[in-house]
Amino acid sequence: MTAFADSRLAMRDQELLGTLDADQVTRMAVGGVLCRRVNGNLTVLVLKRVAGDEYGGLEELPSGGVEPGETAGEALAREVREETGLSIQAAGPFLFDFTYPTRRGTTRQLNFLIDVADDDPPVRVDPAEHESFRWLPLTELADSGLSPNVRRGLAGSRLPARGPVTGG
Repeated sequence: MTAFADSRLAMRDQELLGTLDADQVTRMAVGGVLCRRVNGNLTVLVLKRVAGDEYGGLEELPSGGVEPGETAGEALAREVREETGLSIQAAGPFLFDFTYPTRRGTTRQLNFLIDVADDDPPVRVDPAEHESFRWLPLTELADSGLSPNVRRGLAGSRLPARGPVTGG
């Protein structure tokens, strides 16, 4: 059972969009910030999009759209599982958001700190969507392939040295 630490994760797609009408947002997405310590350094899981895809070559957080009738929490659990093979144990708090254009319209992405099950298998990516993954040290954000929105959001977030940050 997934525990949600933020009320936004219980909101359905239309509830989320209803709060953003003034911004002309037409699509909601959610992203997960998965952290762990590697050699004493705090790292975040990032995925690299395949070259021929929209935003090809960009590094990103595990993320994706909230489907009609789905809650943000359900979408976050589904996207993390689909994109990494990992299962969410707990989600929240909310860390940051940003808005960006896509072929499907203007998208607002809400990003949450998440815990994954300790007994999950290693990360695996779908080669049709992502070509690789890595644990990015936060000290290397500026030189990463992440979008400026994600770099700013991560840099301004309070990432705790608790729960999701495990030995490595």
